[in-house]
This record gives sequence, structure tokens and C-alpha cells, in this order.
Amino acid sequence: MSVAYTVERIGPRPSVGEKARRDFDRAPVTPWLKRRQEEDIASRLAELVERLALCGLDMGSLNALSAVTEFEATYAARPTLDNEGGMMRYNAFWLFALVRMLRPSLIIESGTWKGLSSWLMAEAGSGSGARLVSFDIAEHPERIENDRVEYRLGDWSEDPEFRDLPPDALVVLDDHIPHLRRLGEVHARGGRLAFVDDDYPATALHATGSPPVPTVAMLTDERLTGDFECAWRRDGKLYRHLSTEADRSAGRGLIAWSEPMPDLTRTGYLAQQGPATLVGLRG
Repeated sequence: MSVAYTVERIGPRPSVGEKARRDFDRAPVTPWLKRRQEEDIASRLAELVERLALCGLDMGSLNALSAVTEFEATYAARPTLDNEGGMMRYNAFWLFALVRMLRPSLIIESGTWKGLSSWLMAEAGSGSGARLVSFDIAEHPERIENDRVEYRLGDWSEDPEFRDLPPDALVVLDDHIPHLRRLGEVHARGGRLAFVDDDYPATALHATGSPPVPTVAMLTDERLTGDFECAWRRDGKLYRHLSTEADRSAGRGLIAWSEPMPDLTRTGYLAQQGPATLVGLRG
């Protein structure tokens, strides 16, 4: 059987994990096809900017297509190719674009892993002088060294320096700790903006190993009522979580608005995008 294309070897097969391999060295090469893909992503970014502006955020005047091309150039130069277990391309793009547009004076990241998301945020915030502090309870042996990032061991909520957050601070939560708890900690310190990763709805908790339940998606789901057991299976294990009306009420008391990041999976069919959400907290 013949195929309708030709193939030539132009480089070695990447020695990375399977999830990371989908995110590495896979892209259209024909210029106009590459441009079309960038335009598709830019249109999703422009739509997100419009919705966030309606939430009262000042998104600046960054051109959406420029943001996409700047990210692609930055991502191609990333210090580590294998970020399996951490944030992959699409959510990394959303975080990069948000930092570039929101221009926070302080970024706190909870969940460093290898430091790729920290590195990308440092690149995105380089023009605004943003201070970036990244916390984790353990240091990854492959952590990226970066003099623009203050790495700290421990739980960010226990650091006395951040008892009072500036109103424009952005707190990035990628640590598998319950979203309700983390948002309460941000709010108690005066924070008003958080980016949460792994924001799976109650119907998809099986998609990740350690879902931060109750997630923002669960706290804001009006179809969930009363107290009930939320159970799921994954890799031969049965997980159970008690979803309560009290938790959802507490979440509604904290969350002024939430805006899920658009799913870019179909724009490039690379690593599947996990759910991430930008959350505005009540004043």
C-alpha cells in the first residue's frame, strides 16, 4: 500500500516522555498553514480578552497575534523540552499571555515543579518588572535555574512576607491543593486574582491523579446541589470525595467571577489541554 506523502529524517526522535513528545517537534512547516494556526489561537485569545474586560480587568493593548508569535518564539527557546508532570504548551500559552497583558507587580506561584512555567512567566513579565516568587514543598532535581525567579521551599500561605498582597497580584495555583482552601488563603491576604490549573468538573475528576477538589468548576456548578459522594476510579484505585453545599456556598462567597481558558487542543492537536481558569475574588 502506498501513501500520499513523502518522508525524510531531519533530526533525531526526541528522548522525552510520551506526553512531552506530543508537545515537542510537532508543528506545521508550510508558512501559510503555520500562520493560519497562529491566527486561530489569536482569535481565541481576543475573545477571552473581551470577556475579561467585561469582568473589569484592564487587559492593556497587546495585539493578540503578536502575543501568539512571541509565545511561540519563547517556547521554542525553553530551557527544558520535557515538562511531563508539569504545565504543557496550551496552558503555558494562556499563562504567558495573561502575565503579558495584566502586568502584575507580584506573581506568586504555588507548585514550581521543574520551573518551566516560572521561566515563561519571567519572560512574559520582563518588560513590566514583575516580581516572581515560586513555592514548592520539594525541590525538583531538574529545576531550571533562573535569577529572575525567587524559589522558596514550603507552603506559600505560611510565608509571613505575603500576609498582605497588592491588589494587582496574580497567584498561580498548580499544586493539587483544594481550590476552595487556596482561594480562601488568597482572599484572606487581600489577593483578588488567581489562575488555577487542573480545574476539572465533577464529571472528569478521573482525568488527573490528584484533583484539587473541590475545584472552582465544582464550586461554580449550579447543577450540583446538596451533599453527595463524588466517586471515581483511576488506575485500579477508587477515589471518594464528599461534595457539600457548605463548600459550594463558601466558594460562591469568595468567587466574584471565573473565566475558563479556551481549549486550544483542536488548533494543533498537541498535548491535550487540561482545564485552567482565571478567578476574580470578591473585594
